[in-house]
Amino acid sequence: MWKRILPLLLLCLLLCGCAESGAAPADNPILSSAALTPLAAVHSPAPSSAAETLPPLRISEAMSSHRATLAADDGSFPDWVELRNEGDAPVSLEGCLLCCGSGVFALPAQELAPGGCALVFCSKERTGFGISADGEMLTLRGESGAVIDCLQLPALEKDRSFSHEGLCRWPTPGFENSFAGYAAFQQSRLPQELAIGEAVLYAEGGDWVELVNTGEEPLNLADYCLSDRESERLTGALPEKKLAPGARFVVPLSELGFGLSVGGDRLYLSRADGSLIDYAELSDVPLGGSVGRLEGEGGFFYFAAATPGRENGEGFRRISGSPESPEPDGVFDGVESYTVTLSGPGEIRYSLDGSVPTAESPLYTEPITLTATGVLRAVCIEEGALPGPALTRSYILNEGHVLPVFSLVCEPGEMFSNKGIYKRPTEDIEIAGTAAFFDGEERFAIDCGVKIHGATSRLYQEKKSLKLLFRPRYEGRLHYDLFGSGVTEFASILLRAPQEPAGSSLIRDSLLHALAAEAFPALCTQDSRYAVLYINGQYWGVYSLREAHSSTHYAQHYGRDEAAVLHYKGIWGKETGFGELYPFAVNNDMRKEENFQKVAEHLDLDSVIGWTIIQAYCGNVDGHSSNMRFYYTLDDETLHYALVDLDHGMEDYRGFSSPLEFGYRYNYLARALLNNADYRKEFLRQLGEALDGPLKPENTIERIDAMAAELRPEMARDRERWNFSLERWEQLVEHNKDYFRFYEDRVYTLEFSLGTYIGSTPEWKEWKAARMGG
Repeated sequence: MWKRILPLLLLCLLLCGCAESGAAPADNPILSSAALTPLAAVHSPAPSSAAETLPPLRISEAMSSHRATLAADDGSFPDWVELRNEGDAPVSLEGCLLCCGSGVFALPAQELAPGGCALVFCSKERTGFGISADGEMLTLRGESGAVIDCLQLPALEKDRSFSHEGLCRWPTPGFENSFAGYAAFQQSRLPQELAIGEAVLYAEGGDWVELVNTGEEPLNLADYCLSDRESERLTGALPEKKLAPGARFVVPLSELGFGLSVGGDRLYLSRADGSLIDYAELSDVPLGGSVGRLEGEGGFFYFAAATPGRENGEGFRRISGSPESPEPDGVFDGVESYTVTLSGPGEIRYSLDGSVPTAESPLYTEPITLTATGVLRAVCIEEGALPGPALTRSYILNEGHVLPVFSLVCEPGEMFSNKGIYKRPTEDIEIAGTAAFFDGEERFAIDCGVKIHGATSRLYQEKKSLKLLFRPRYEGRLHYDLFGSGVTEFASILLRAPQEPAGSSLIRDSLLHALAAEAFPALCTQDSRYAVLYINGQYWGVYSLREAHSSTHYAQHYGRDEAAVLHYKGIWGKETGFGELYPFAVNNDMRKEENFQKVAEHLDLDSVIGWTIIQAYCGNVDGHSSNMRFYYTLDDETLHYALVDLDHGMEDYRGFSSPLEFGYRYNYLARALLNNADYRKEFLRQLGEALDGPLKPENTIERIDAMAAELRPEMARDRERWNFSLERWEQLVEHNKDYFRFYEDRVYTLEFSLGTYIGSTPEWKEWKAARMGG
């Protein structure tokens, strides 16, 4: 017999007298279903001399990537398999075999009552095998080897279980596979002397955890540790702090040296001897909400709003699902109307103004028919559940746009009320929103943060620029090749309303960045493309979608490790190595090679050359410190210049006085470097190649014509929306071309202005003679 020839390995069985299984499908915690492989195709029964009566056992649930759902007796979290007696009489496990891959475990003589279940914790130490998180076949066999039941596990995320009905978002080890079973499982997890009272992910001021003394004696927090790593429980030693019975203490996790991870995390509270006393699985925590305990209750609840240091409010054991709609959103022309159907658990409440629906919002009872452009938001309202994320859809009907469409949906009051970001542009306020992009068949939709962007423009322009932030607290990074450059990961982007005189041509800044990117690859620029923006279904005009400077931006473009890139606005940070070198560069003779090399070792000279030339080329009059960006790469301790905001370029012929004369540190540095002969030679070489190549007038005028042609079909409506004339826009386009039509005059001014700084040097004379000869 198998049980006699197999070594009996250590078994951890949790015997539970569960309520009868077989809840109605609507009560099962199923997110998706998976077809069960036919048993005969998996394991053929072994031959038997006599018919074997197989017990009515079933593999009712299993978890293969266990981190913090149910601790075993030793405080560890091995994978587990739940077995259930589906019959009407007691059943013994004796003689049964649990098989996983090549692993076989003989179950002991344990009797299960009708409807009862047992947990088998699976590890090399306990059963001789673990379960692969990438997918595994579990088989329960009888004494002769005949198959009693089997379950094909797919690849599973951490702390997600699987049953014959499909994926279980709310695991129920030892309890029936239903939400009632999940609530009963959580209730069984009673707190010990110190408990995790509340936890918040992605809070504005940083992640934090609230601890509660649930015992009857004072505790010293220094006797405990808090960690987000199960294997390193003792790394987060808590501070010396006496905590009275019933008292709460909020711990900023930054003080313990860790934060909570993207997409959810786990917390482990241990005594100083390593023994586990509490743990929490943190997934799907709502924005602004939390996970925590309620007084007198076991296990954890979800809360709509965090209450640090105070008793938690109304809690819910679970979060409802989101509504679904089979009809896609997007841009639709030539339609009389568009009908949207919704489905989901519980009641569905919806809104058409961009607000997140509540229990008081209109009830969905029949398909919604739209006859004009609009947005739809819908949530599921279920008894005993916190409403889940809203379904957000945008429908652009019969607008006739040539450009792609960008739709932004957010709470109207948070955007436009007297307390909204549009009415308080000087304040650094971030609100939540959903962004969608439609370009033919190409599209994306993602939750994000929304802020007003810009300096002077945020105060004086009605058509304001916006910044979208793709943070972990929303849906994480945007993954989409938005600009066709091969860069597919963004931490943020801009919806930019360029600031130029009399309403803007929407061309200058994008044009100059494109020219700089072609002429000076080492200079970090911002790619762009045009789109029509709608906010909560209202037409908002033509915008320039732009890359935003950030460590992610630089790392993605230059193949660097993002963690080793520092991004600075205004001036480089004092903590960088170059912060110490700057005084040396401007106060020492750069003609001396040893001095120059000391600076050049930590400065990307090509980026400085590109920045200096493009600023002079367009005569930028807005080159103050708030319009400067720098990157410092920690791995090679190098400072890199970047380009931003040239809307006020191409207005006059200031030449090199723009980047060399303003009284800022970066101007002084650019001028100091020109004292070195080798740097001058390389500077003049790149200047000549740029003037004869990407910066030639025929190239720039051709680009302007192409950009104007792309914009022209949309500009009449944009100008009407913002009370500017189309005629004035056409004049601005011609003004842009005039800047390059008078190319010889401009180049003369450019060269003359440079000559005032280096005109007496051999490198200048040689370069000038060569150009005149050409």
